[in-house]
Amino acid sequence: MRFDFNLYSSLLLPAVIQGLLFSTLLLIRSIRVGKLSDGLLAALLFLFTLRVSNWMLGFAGWYDTHDWHSTLLFYFPFTHWFAFGPLMYFYFRSMANPGFRLRRKAYLHFIPALIWVGLYLYAFLADVVWRHWINGAPFAAHYGTKGPLGQLDGIWLDDVLDYLALPALLAYIILTIRHYAQYRRYILQHFSDTYLISLNWLRDLLYAFLIAVAIWLGFQLAGWWWEGGLSYVELWYSYLAWGAIIYYLSISGYMAYVPEKLPLAFTPEPEGGQAGDTAEEDRALEHLKEKALNWMAAERPYLEPELTLNALAVQLQMPPATLSRLLNNCLGQNFNDFINSYRAREVQDKINSEQFEHLSLLGIAFESGFSSKATFNRAFKKFTGLSPSEYQKAQKVK
Repeated sequence: MRFDFNLYSSLLLPAVIQGLLFSTLLLIRSIRVGKLSDGLLAALLFLFTLRVSNWMLGFAGWYDTHDWHSTLLFYFPFTHWFAFGPLMYFYFRSMANPGFRLRRKAYLHFIPALIWVGLYLYAFLADVVWRHWINGAPFAAHYGTKGPLGQLDGIWLDDVLDYLALPALLAYIILTIRHYAQYRRYILQHFSDTYLISLNWLRDLLYAFLIAVAIWLGFQLAGWWWEGGLSYVELWYSYLAWGAIIYYLSISGYMAYVPEKLPLAFTPEPEGGQAGDTAEEDRALEHLKEKALNWMAAERPYLEPELTLNALAVQLQMPPATLSRLLNNCLGQNFNDFINSYRAREVQDKINSEQFEHLSLLGIAFESGFSSKATFNRAFKKFTGLSPSEYQKAQKVK
């Protein structure tokens, strides 16, 4: 098998190896532990790698062999714009809700991608299998390596369908961004510590996709602008950038972690505001507010690091939705701020108590219900206006 090592093929080769390696590792982990998100990311990473491998093999001399190497490049679908969007969206859904499964309707999203692959398969069967292998007709184009349907790739098969796929991909990106914003509100309403479930990696994944699309579109526009279009060498730089994105996706995606014991169950909601509460409901919430505040003062449930909205609702013997409305409407807070405001006050009390002088600030934070340094620092400054160390120094001055 031919492979010419040169500057252009050699710089893309490590990215292709990285992508193939990590997509395989993710697939194995997905099968071993039954984690759908790993399987979806494996497919996504593999498609990124396929796109870069096309240019790598081209610069490795496959287009110039004028044999089966060249024919493979013409008839194999290396780019799958129609599949990128659904895979990205369902990867987000599976990360935000470990119980999420691909139902029958979900597979409808992949019909355009299957049609895309079907076009390539039809061209291969018609040109290579039927016309060339069975009937013995020679290939007429590209030094005897490409049949009639294979020649359409330069006319419309690649270009026109690529441009049809771009709006669909952007629509999936926008949809995922909107649902990610909903997810951020969801975790603030249901969890007291969001550090491990913030899924900032998904936000960065969306940025990576936007950058990848912008790179592709930018080079396409440049090709239209300059007379004669861009050369293969000039287009190579866009694939080098995609190779860098493969490194980011593979390493960050493989290390992405969501604790399985946390009851994440996010489901996107239709856009639109909820109906407002009636005056009678508001009065009922005011009564429940006193019950909730008295419970917080007497039982101090905020000292439990993994306290959730559902767990507190069980303690208060009220539906989680009622507790959420109570916090939002009567106290003007989400669940996360409500609990962490108590924890911040608990830290202040302990800093001012001689009983806890032997503990570090982080030790005091953990004793007060915080479970991560990042959440502690952010919440404490939000509710006191000072960092924990600044507050401690100010108390010593007094």
